[in-house]
Amino acid sequence: MRQSDEFKTVLNEQGFNAMANTLFLSECVLIYMQPQYGDAIIQQCRELSLNPTALTMFATYEQCNPDTSFGRMMVKNLQERGCPLMSIHEYKTIEDQINRYKKLGFSECKAISINDIKCKCVWVCKDAKFAMLVWHE
Repeated sequence: MRQSDEFKTVLNEQGFNAMANTLFLSECVLIYMQPQYGDAIIQQCRELSLNPTALTMFATYEQCNPDTSFGRMMVKNLQERGCPLMSIHEYKTIEDQINRYKKLGFSECKAISINDIKCKCVWVCKDAKFAMLVWHE
C-alpha cells in the first residue's frame, strides 16, 4: 500500500472503472503508515476518477485522540506489540482528519466518532446475512 504507483496499477489490473462513481473503504490501514504514504494513497484515490461528474468517496475508520487516557494506553499497547500507529500524532483528531482529506482534494468532508454512530444510528434490520443502519438526528 505504501507504493501508491503500484496501488494504481493493481486497481487497473483488477478492472477499476475510472468513469464510475467510486467508494474507497479503509479500515485501520492508513494510521499504520507514515503520514506521507497514507496521504499519497488518499490523493491517488481522489485523482483516479477520469469522469469529472463521477462521485468519488473515501470512507475511513481510524484510531484518533492519542492524548486521552484511553488513547495513550492504546498507542502504548500497540507500540509494545510492534504495531505503531505511525500517523496518529500527525492526524490526532477528527478535525485533523477532515483537514487532511480537504488538503488532498476532497471538496466535502464529514466525520463522526464511533460514539456518535452508537448514539445516532438505529438498526433497521439485523440478521446473519444483512445489516442496515439508518442515521437519525
